[in-house]
Amino acid sequence: MSLALSPKAVEIVERVKASKGFTSREAAINAILERIGDDMFLQQEFLAVSG
Repeated sequence: MSLALSPKAVEIVERVKASKGFTSREAAINAILERIGDDMFLQQEFLAVSG
């Protein structure tokens, strides 16, 4: 799988990577997505279906 990230997204991933000591962008992206999955408020913001 490949992903196209916006410049802002790359900046955020790189900040997470550096602050958490990850060795790859993939690890940082996984951590971000797992955090969204663990946080009720982030889930509502990013995963809620509006209709």
